[in-house]
Amino acid sequence: MPTIRTLLGGLIFTLFLPHAAEAHEKWFIDPATRGEVPDLFRSLTFQTWTAIGATALLFAACVVADRAIRRLRITRRFAGRIRSLYPWAPTILGVAAGIGIGWFALDRAVLAPNILAPDTLAGTVFVALECAAAILLILGFFSRLAAGLLLVMFAVGFAWYPFRDAIEQIHFLGIAIFIFAWGRGRLSLGSVFSRLVASAPSHIRPAAALALRVTLGLGLIILALGKVLRPDLHLNLLEAFPWNPLSVVHQVLPTLTPDWYLFGITLVEALLGLLVLLGRLLRPLAALLVGLFIIGATFLPLTDLLGHLPYIGAAAALAILGRTGEKEYAEVR
Repeated sequence: MPTIRTLLGGLIFTLFLPHAAEAHEKWFIDPATRGEVPDLFRSLTFQTWTAIGATALLFAACVVADRAIRRLRITRRFAGRIRSLYPWAPTILGVAAGIGIGWFALDRAVLAPNILAPDTLAGTVFVALECAAAILLILGFFSRLAAGLLLVMFAVGFAWYPFRDAIEQIHFLGIAIFIFAWGRGRLSLGSVFSRLVASAPSHIRPAAALALRVTLGLGLIILALGKVLRPDLHLNLLEAFPWNPLSVVHQVLPTLTPDWYLFGITLVEALLGLLVLLGRLLRPLAALLVGLFIIGATFLPLTDLLGHLPYIGAAAALAILGRTGEKEYAEVR
């Protein structure tokens, strides 16, 4: 059993580790393969309450820091300078999401590597629509149609797949709403054929940016809950890939066990999701998420990076917009 000092040190240290790359264990580990559930995830002890309390204090500190930072004059100046990047937010998001779902479609997967389309005519048509959405998003042509296809795929997922698999793709709901409202931004064919492509009213863009933030935050929280429900999947993932973030942690905290490591990153993932959901420290945390996903991909096969591209695109868009961008009517075409 680790000491309180080791536990708190491990919890803080995991904030700076690429644990986000292991957010989707089912991409690499068969969910049917069940392992032993650690005692940490069965009952609460003094040590676990201490970790939860430390996370709550960290959340409160982030909220206070967010309020203090917003009052700084330099923050307002920075927001003004970054306003010129607003039109690139939907570009990054659209291209990243398009490449991601296009790669999934090559394996007959729908929105995620572990969700396969049925081997039927309907499944084939569904994959074809996914390919069409991917191409339209990458090219930036008829982006509102592509957003509609994403909404259809997200909705149909609840009819074809288990609820947990379907709800884990909630970030695509926010991506679809955002692209529908903002278009695909710069470097899009839609801007060339603007007379043929109707743009959405600019007054709905703040609400769409809000939807993107809320769904990304909820997605992170859902992934954290998944670790609570099936911690054995993540532990099996650590065993399947010996070169993992835990092996890096052991260079600093050799006494940290896999169970406590998993408990720590579960708390951190829930913390990040809640802060993003509420829009606290949004720009720095969104930028942090981009870095975590990219660096974390070095621990797993290429599928991990490609699978997380929609997450990376959403986080990058929020890093550019922040909460300020949600309230401004920037023209993106």
